[in-house]
Amino acid sequence: MFKHVRDIDRKRQVALNDLDSRQSAAVHRVALALDDAKQPNVMTATLLADVLRSYLGTHSSIRLLLDQRNQHPEFGADAVSLVREQIEKVFLTSLFLADWQKYVPIYFEEDWCRKYRYFLIDKQERQDLTRSKEFFDKYGPKHFESRRRHLGISPLVKELVEFQVANPGKEVPKHLKNVLLPRLPTPGQVLKVVPAANRTFLSRWHEEYVLVCGYTHIGADKLHMTTATGRKVNIPADEIRAFFDAVIVEKAFLSYVACAVTATELLVYTGGALEPLAEVIRFWNLLLEASLIARVFWEIRSRALVPGAQLAGSQS
Repeated sequence: MFKHVRDIDRKRQVALNDLDSRQSAAVHRVALALDDAKQPNVMTATLLADVLRSYLGTHSSIRLLLDQRNQHPEFGADAVSLVREQIEKVFLTSLFLADWQKYVPIYFEEDWCRKYRYFLIDKQERQDLTRSKEFFDKYGPKHFESRRRHLGISPLVKELVEFQVANPGKEVPKHLKNVLLPRLPTPGQVLKVVPAANRTFLSRWHEEYVLVCGYTHIGADKLHMTTATGRKVNIPADEIRAFFDAVIVEKAFLSYVACAVTATELLVYTGGALEPLAEVIRFWNLLLEASLIARVFWEIRSRALVPGAQLAGSQS
């Protein structure tokens, strides 16, 4: 188990705008290198670049919610809900890096099944509307069939989706009993399929994931700020701000850390380019000055991926 041996300097002020700038530079440098990567293959490298870039959009939403801290501190709980998505990207990236040949196809196949299922439900509800008929009878089926063939999805998988939508709750026919719909592992299941060397790192991330899930699944944490700011509870504003800073901001900070960790993991496919590495190190330098949780993930995993890096905030 990792233990801190040195605290951060509480007097050191790190501006979130500076962190945003470092994060953006690291993401864009690594993603641009991935855009040109041929390893492990072009499609996977492009997908990984897109996953990395998606950190910035979600993080911007988190920052917008946190910026409402004075007028609407209850919005902070929704910011933490979005942190869950940032952590999930750590697991998704680790899954692709562990076995891209298996899981990248499943990623797209599962997406097809989910959207085809909804198309069929939407068709049941709208097909008698005149303006919808041509789409559901012609264009929609043509699109999904073309995409199915491109992805190499079995006709039996398509038939199983159709049967489930048309016959909810009924036992599937005999010829479909052994047909499995594509499913990516959940974060907890990812721990079982990645190399053993990665499990300590991801197990620690899973603890963070379980905690922030309480915000997404309407646990007590999700409702705490709403209750605290409600008219039935008379909690002083300074106490609400203190809670916001100690709990909400700390959890929201995981968005930066998850992004830094993922960018570091993806350096393996940047061909040894120096600019992506340099920007990732600059990002880590600022994070390690500001956050104890950043130091945890740096020490248990990311530090080993950038040998020779001299970071002021790292521990000896």
